Amino acid sequence: MDHMSLDELLKRYDVDLSTLPAAPANPADHEVRTRITTKPLQPCAVCGQDSATVRVLITDHGPRWLDLCWDHGWTVAEPSPQMPTTTEGILADLREVITELAAKTGTKASLKLWTDKAGWQDEHHG
Repeated sequence: MDHMSLDELLKRYDVDLSTLPAAPANPADHEVRTRITTKPLQPCAVCGQDSATVRVLITDHGPRWLDLCWDHGWTVAEPSPQMPTTTEGILADLREVITELAAKTGTKASLKLWTDKAGWQDEHHG
């Protein structure tokens, strides 16, 4: 499934926001955890499968729960601005952590990456 914005997802699948369950405007963490773990699981607002993620939308109808299955949740997931989004960026972060860990523990650590394209690469020792 291709990445899209939340607005695009809601529009593409014609999700009627007025039919979503009412929600608190700022739910506490325990309310969110309860919603995504209580059986039976809530249906995905897009496809009806069991939900794996939930968020609160502020709509013209008041705050509403938007339950999404794993696939639809990841379709609209946005990376954190601080997170790397490329393999190179992820590897740079891993190298940094390995170096810090080795320095703190006085041990040696290494990282090797296998990719389908290049095979084994990027051996790094901290």
